[in-house]
Amino acid sequence: MRRSAVVAALMLTLAASAQAQSDTAKTKPASDPVKLAAGAAAFLGNWTGSIDSPNGQMPVNAELKQQGSGLAGMISGLEGMVAFREITIAGDTVTAAATMAAQGMSIEMWYTFIRKDDTLNGSASASFNGQSMSFPLTLTRVKPH
Repeated sequence: MRRSAVVAALMLTLAASAQAQSDTAKTKPASDPVKLAAGAAAFLGNWTGSIDSPNGQMPVNAELKQQGSGLAGMISGLEGMVAFREITIAGDTVTAAATMAAQGMSIEMWYTFIRKDDTLNGSASASFNGQSMSFPLTLTRVKPH
């Protein structure tokens, strides 16, 4: 029960706003870089939104950018911006993973989003000690000034 409460608290605070760091994650290059560039363009940029939790909505910031023939990105976490890894795009769906650190623990997070225009609707999920949790997550493209 205590572990469940810790995991829930970590998931609830996962979306704490943070300043971007200069680190980026290297991702698997696509087998066809030209196709990736065309498909990735719709996902590139800065995104902001919120994650729905039992304690209400909490802010989330994310960034996706092209890096060579692959993608790199970051998402806000407990200790600042955290690098995405294993970013893949299939049609209007993007998936990624990240490792969040909190209270001396590492938690593997998985993200899935479906893009419609300038909105990414999806979820953030994790598994800890055999318990799976998933929370709705919606991001909207940040328009350049």
